Amino acid sequence: MAKEGTVSQAARRLGVSQPTLSQQIKALEERYQTHLFERSRRRLMLTETGRHLFSLSQRLMAAAQEIDEAFEQAVSLETGSLRIAADGPAHAASLLAEFRARYPHPSVAIQIGNARDVLEQVLAAQVDVAVVVDPPAIPGLHYLPLAPDPLEFVLPRGHRLAGLKQIPFTEVANETLIIRENRSRTRALVLAALESEGVEPRDMVEVSTREAIREVVARNVGISFFARSECAPDERLVSRPVAPIATPIVMTTFVVCHEDRKRLGILRAFLELSADYARHWAATQPPHVTLRR
Repeated sequence: MAKEGTVSQAARRLGVSQPTLSQQIKALEERYQTHLFERSRRRLMLTETGRHLFSLSQRLMAAAQEIDEAFEQAVSLETGSLRIAADGPAHAASLLAEFRARYPHPSVAIQIGNARDVLEQVLAAQVDVAVVVDPPAIPGLHYLPLAPDPLEFVLPRGHRLAGLKQIPFTEVANETLIIRENRSRTRALVLAALESEGVEPRDMVEVSTREAIREVVARNVGISFFARSECAPDERLVSRPVAPIATPIVMTTFVVCHEDRKRLGILRAFLELSADYARHWAATQPPHVTLRR
């Protein structure tokens, strides 16, 4: 009743009749000679005593849930399932491989989409966990920083800039820039850097997926930017760091799940694995690249 606000709604949630629930509350108040609710026409409000008892009951229920989860963890890691959504394959694939190596029995499904769609799937409980770049802070979600990922130039192997160890960002002004679709976080970061540095590409071509951009760049149509983790080996392409600019172009990938589900056995195992991955990634990155949030 404290959560629902009315006897009728609470009764429906508990699966009992309204008179039965009202009688139980009345009997409890008479037994202890106290009032738990202030009654009005529209809603029930907890009294000070009611609020204190409600807080204690919440802690008791949380402890009971943790006990259940402790028993269920061994079972879930033998027979459970995990649904993952990601806005890019690189970190998600590495996490998946490590999870399967540690826990070979649970079934695992992974799907790739853009960042906004992936986060919506978590909010709608269509997936258990997301691996997503720079998600907005939303109450009720748990965020584990996973990996800072600088954007790098991606060029055809024979490109005039391919021999440089670092490429000045201003070189974009002399090139056709292959850029992602509107909802892409990579696109947003590149456009913000262009504006901040006062650089305008010679031309821009919009391409919807990383795979398609890779093919377009390989055919010498233009250059692009990929996160460092996405620069997979390709004999047709080279990737080069961006020479230092005022605001480095860095994305941070997070593992995201519902706060109230993070202690569930199989999800807790994935979060622990992700924390190990984050520590390993941080240890292998240049000193100036740090996690955000």
